[in-house]
Amino acid sequence: NNSAYTHQSGDVNSSMISSNGSNNWAHVDQYFSYPGRTASSPSNTSDYNESEVNQIGTYNGASVYQRGDFNDADVDQDGYSNYSSNSQYGDDNDIHVDQEGDDNNSYVYQSGEDNNAWVDQEGDYNYSYVDQIGDDNFADVHQDGTSNISDVDQWGDDNHADVHQDG
Repeated sequence: NNSAYTHQSGDVNSSMISSNGSNNWAHVDQYFSYPGRTASSPSNTSDYNESEVNQIGTYNGASVYQRGDFNDADVDQDGYSNYSSNSQYGDDNDIHVDQEGDDNNSYVYQSGEDNNAWVDQEGDYNYSYVDQIGDDNFADVHQDGTSNISDVDQWGDDNHADVHQDG
């Protein structure tokens, strides 16, 4: 009956959560870190997965890896060096990433079942990559200002993608 929560406020934040089988759930909040970095790396293996990472300032970071069953992942980041990774291999997938300012980045990779992914980036160097390999796919990438770039590859099944870029 897994569950984990981390809340950190200032300076050189870092977090790592890892769960194996059953009802998984992880949550990380990291707020402001100056000078320093924020990083987070939840990892659930199988069963009811769910993950959430919120970070607000400085070097940010994040990564979520979940392997099977009901998956889900949310990453919110706010400002400076941003980064997000995420992977989910099987079952009900879903990912939502929201990044706001500065160096942005994001990669999402999901493998099979109901997929889904939204990435919303707002300002600065943007970049996004979504790769969903099989089943019901869907992706919506919205990028706003500066260096935008996006690459959505959905390999099989019901595909659908919207990418909006502004400039």
